[in-house]
Amino acid sequence: MDRFIHLYSALVGLALLSSALAQPPADVPPPPPPPPDQIPSDGSEMKERWHKLSPEERERFSKNFQKWEHLSDEEKKRLRERGRQAWEQGRKEVDRIAAELGAELSPQRREELIKAYLQKRREIERKIREETEPRRQKLIAEAIEELKKEFATNPETTAPEKIVIPD
Repeated sequence: MDRFIHLYSALVGLALLSSALAQPPADVPPPPPPPPDQIPSDGSEMKERWHKLSPEERERFSKNFQKWEHLSDEEKKRLRERGRQAWEQGRKEVDRIAAELGAELSPQRREELIKAYLQKRREIERKIREETEPRRQKLIAEAIEELKKEFATNPETTAPEKIVIPD
């Protein structure tokens, strides 16, 4: 059982790490690990979750697991705290959504809603990052070219002219 708890903790850590490495906005951190009473005792739930993952998700998970193993204890602690904060933020947002809908949710349904909501938010943030990344890379390349020109033409200038990076 300790082996499964260790594996489960590592899996949760990887999930947190993958979110952190994907550089999500500060207001949408990954969810924290579930309470100990929700950790499966025989590993069957973990196996089921693993088999539900797409090949791309499995590969990303495996890479993130390797990264997680190499993190310092302090980095792991920071990621766990970030996940805990995300969970609390998710709870607040779900409470707001439930209030807007006028819905009374059982504790189990509320937890399911929190998980679903946070998953959808992560997916939205991932899509936004994918859409904006090419533009960001283009702007960075343009800025680097401007800097190269500025410093190549005026090598003795102590401060470069103001460079305006378009939005």
